[in-house]
Amino acid sequence: MNIDIFKSLRVGFLVALIAGCGGGGGGGIVAGAGIGGSGITSFGAVTAVGSITVNGVKFDTQGATVTVDDAAGVESDLKVGLIATVTGTLDSDRLTGTATRVELVSELKGTVDAAPTITATGGTFTVFGQVALVDGNTVFGNASGLADFPAGTPVEVSGFRDSGGQVRVTRVEKKAAVPASLKVTGTLANVDNGARTFALGSLTVNFAGARLVNTPAAGLSNGLVVEVKASSPATAGVLTATSVEVRSGRLAQASGEGRLEGIMNGLAGSAPNFSFTVSGQDVTTNAGTEYEGGTSANLANNLRVEVEGQISEGVLVATKVKFEENKNDVKITAQVTAKSTTSTNLTVFGVPGVSVKTDTSTIFQDNSSQQSRIFGFADVNVNDWLEIEAAKDSANTVAATKVVRVNAPSNNSAILQGPVDSRTALPDIFVLGVDGLTQATTTFRDANGVLLNQATFFGQVSTTANKIVKMRGQFTGLQINPVDDAQLQD
Repeated sequence: MNIDIFKSLRVGFLVALIAGCGGGGGGGIVAGAGIGGSGITSFGAVTAVGSITVNGVKFDTQGATVTVDDAAGVESDLKVGLIATVTGTLDSDRLTGTATRVELVSELKGTVDAAPTITATGGTFTVFGQVALVDGNTVFGNASGLADFPAGTPVEVSGFRDSGGQVRVTRVEKKAAVPASLKVTGTLANVDNGARTFALGSLTVNFAGARLVNTPAAGLSNGLVVEVKASSPATAGVLTATSVEVRSGRLAQASGEGRLEGIMNGLAGSAPNFSFTVSGQDVTTNAGTEYEGGTSANLANNLRVEVEGQISEGVLVATKVKFEENKNDVKITAQVTAKSTTSTNLTVFGVPGVSVKTDTSTIFQDNSSQQSRIFGFADVNVNDWLEIEAAKDSANTVAATKVVRVNAPSNNSAILQGPVDSRTALPDIFVLGVDGLTQATTTFRDANGVLLNQATFFGQVSTTANKIVKMRGQFTGLQINPVDDAQLQD
């Protein structure tokens, strides 16, 4: 039999069988299933440590081999926001597992080129001319925000590349010194195999003396995604590489079950059979693919997604696609007033207050003076101050994507940002059921920071449905009273 036909039959049979078994809720094929669990390879951002949570699975990392950018590492190297490939087994509950190997990989190691651009939702900075995009879910190491990264700051950046070449940053860490091994990743352009040079954005790389890894037989060519290492900074815009490695699909060498997080690109096909890549990994869908947070009609390039499925012939056949775009319109700085003993929900702003739902995909980080490396829902206490990024879920409930423990702010001022409730009327701003009582001394601003009077501010709030408002002040009883500052956010 022709080998190519045989492979096609194998893939077709597997796709049909997965579709027949249903979606990703545990009814699909599980490779290597047995008493010890099923085999799994998971690539994505770390959302909690102690053990390590990646793509909704909490892996026990005791005894696991850890590598950091191909060098030997230790368990304490595991940090929230880093990008990891976890190989191990998945328990029958599909929420826990055991890791045998954890590989951490960064996108950029170097120094910040120029002062960052800071916006209301995050901002950007560049390293080796590569644009790094920060948002509300970015984790900062040894820093509290972009303002702590002036030009020349040594950094290590982890994240996902989008089709425009930007790194959507999951973690950026300020380093004490310039890393001994510098690193930059990107998509090749202007490849000149004679001169032994290529371009990554505005950066020229000389690879004349570099070690080449995974290079095609025909050599380097435009469009390949590569990882470049160097021992010294760029000079006059030229970086001298010590190694150049061509990246392949993140799960291409794996088998069995796979979970994959990243940015979607190369979308092709029609419902229900689509094909695309995520973090360079080929993915296909079929009639049995389930969708969370959207439908197949919402598939689009440059969306951040998480995919679950079975790996066959280097392709991840999706049983589930979860849309992970950052749609946070709620930001909270407040004390915990209650904590559920039967769920992973918290309450802020009194009781009943605002209910904050967390799950295995919620990022947990401790930026308080306690600086606990291992920090999750179990470690949150009543009266802790938290900074929360979330999306409105229902009237007085939000779904948190990020929970950070912090020290109490000056004057214990609470912050609540979100869509105003329908019952908002001068002088009260109601957001998620919390009453913000404004006064003549309250400072009112529009989305551009321009001062407004109270009547104009409330006029703009009342004429636009779900207007996003940020208010700051003392929380007392069931109110923020008084509101010191109120600002329109859109």
